[in-house]
Amino acid sequence: MKDDSEREEDRGRQREEETPEIYSIGNVDGKPTLSRRTFLEIAAMAAGTAVLASGCATMLHGGALQRGPAVAHSDAVTALAVNAAGNLLASGDKKGTIRLWQLPEGVMLMSWQRHTSSISDLSFSHKENELWSLDSYGSMKRWQMPDGKEIQGWKFKRGGHLFEVPGAVDWFAIRTASGGLELRSQTTGEWLFSLKGLDDTADALVVTADGRLLLAGGAKGNLALWVEPKGTHVQTVNTDRATISALTVAPDGTLALSAHANGQLRTWQMPKLQPGAVYQSSLGKPFSIAVRPQLDLFAVGSEKPDIGLWKLSPASTAPQILAGHTAPVRATVITPDGSLLISGSDDKTIRLWSLPDGKYMRNLVDLGINYKHVEGVSYQGKDIYGRTITFTLPCGSPIPPGAVCTCNCVPGSLAVPRNHNQRYNAQGYCTCDLICTCNRVCTCQSVGGRYVSYWYPN
Repeated sequence: MKDDSEREEDRGRQREEETPEIYSIGNVDGKPTLSRRTFLEIAAMAAGTAVLASGCATMLHGGALQRGPAVAHSDAVTALAVNAAGNLLASGDKKGTIRLWQLPEGVMLMSWQRHTSSISDLSFSHKENELWSLDSYGSMKRWQMPDGKEIQGWKFKRGGHLFEVPGAVDWFAIRTASGGLELRSQTTGEWLFSLKGLDDTADALVVTADGRLLLAGGAKGNLALWVEPKGTHVQTVNTDRATISALTVAPDGTLALSAHANGQLRTWQMPKLQPGAVYQSSLGKPFSIAVRPQLDLFAVGSEKPDIGLWKLSPASTAPQILAGHTAPVRATVITPDGSLLISGSDDKTIRLWSLPDGKYMRNLVDLGINYKHVEGVSYQGKDIYGRTITFTLPCGSPIPPGAVCTCNCVPGSLAVPRNHNQRYNAQGYCTCDLICTCNRVCTCQSVGGRYVSYWYPN
């Protein structure tokens, strides 16, 4: 029969076994090493915060630990779209890869590549859980969320790199190969009618969520407005002959903004295209523009890496500069509640900024393509579809109070090498495209062009 001290020792061992363990990888003399802390020890170190900066799986390459920015894509980010609920972000890159992220956490839900050229535009339709994409070769596809299953696709001639999918009607607008605009059926893709009145080559296009107003800007600086349901032309305004490189419209349809290749930024009162305030940007050619639903701020991404954040009321002559990107910013979007600005850049990163203060929050990251230099922390939770998934975020990211570190494998985007048959199972095997945290940590090294899987047992 055990005495009190033996029983207490057994209980201590049981508590130790039940306590989730967090492992991290270090680098000693060019070799990966493993260290361990219990979750409770880490929690004590981080008392008073919701951040677990320790307990991270460090991605190694060639045995050397490297540091650098956390990237979201393996190539330039070319397009962003947020759904009407504001809890999903879609991103596309120059290689044709699309990724789906949950907001505001920033966890990657899905990644797929079935376009063969750069993603030129993305849009969520009014149909629940549906995303549209268009690439530079004119291939348009509809995807089911969150699994990325292709629903339908059409092939247009190259040059139709602009399109808009309104939220409440059954048509979409697309630029033709000749630079004109036409409306087509969302259901069949069939041509409905062409839009007349721009008298220019369309370089920018925007439509209100209800599909009532459609606005296009051209290479010669023309700005044209149409109203539904028959694409009735309302007005065309010639600005100052500078190409209109980006357009946006407020969710309520009362205000539009145009960005011009010469750095000029203009506001327009809708629905009659009455000119308003004029701003001047010194950040180079604008590529994207987004207005906050509260109609107090708008953001511009340009060929210079800084983002300009202007006040609408009262009108400001100089913007607040949001620094951090290291290459041109191709895409900017603001969530429907106005709380987040999201920017995508040629530097392969996607950044989140809080509004209205413009404070940098964090990068979105796919750890599968950051194994060279990025650390991640994982926890388990429910996604917006009610699924229990493992949330994997860069170290230092806030996690919900009470979340516990998990020991599940986390999908990354590294391709599994041909004939590579290792799997994570009861025997503790891991695949090279999975990142495991806590009591098992896996990482992949590239050795002579072959992937090697490292497994660290308890």
